[in-house]
Amino acid sequence: MPKEKRQLGEGVPPNERPVNRTRRKRGNQWTTNPQQLDFIRYFLGDKTAPTYGNAYLSAIKAGYEESYASKITYDMPEWLQAWTRENISDDELVAICEQNLRNDVLMDVEQPIVTTLGLMRDKEGKLVKIRDSKLMKLKADQSNFALKALRPKKYVPPTKVVGEGDNGEVLHRILVD
Repeated sequence: MPKEKRQLGEGVPPNERPVNRTRRKRGNQWTTNPQQLDFIRYFLGDKTAPTYGNAYLSAIKAGYEESYASKITYDMPEWLQAWTRENISDDELVAICEQNLRNDVLMDVEQPIVTTLGLMRDKEGKLVKIRDSKLMKLKADQSNFALKALRPKKYVPPTKVVGEGDNGEVLHRILVD
């Protein structure tokens, strides 16, 4: 009789899984290694720490290389997916997203100009900065999203349903003046 395939993280809660202390960089979906645990502690630990909710800073502090740290939540490795599914409530996820939104909305969109000789400075020695259009767009999009979600009566334009399907589902809306 063939063995049943074991589902990711099935049967053993992450906090009861054995920690593989012999290999720092390699873990698998059933064991969380020390570096992964460090990342999780930094990412979700102290809510006042700069690493809280910041995957990049948490990964760097946990000892991951910059290339991996810069894409850890984008790639969402299996160990992080499993741990997140089993340990983070919807309320905690919302809190992390809200923190990220605050950081994005409050970020400085002026960035120093970097040349092959280093940072560009003016005659007085002050950094020369330019507005980063990508950061400006991100900031505008995040602000727009937040305002629509938090204050829909004020920031979501009124619409009127002009088309419904057979089951009453809305097929088309138009803006109303």
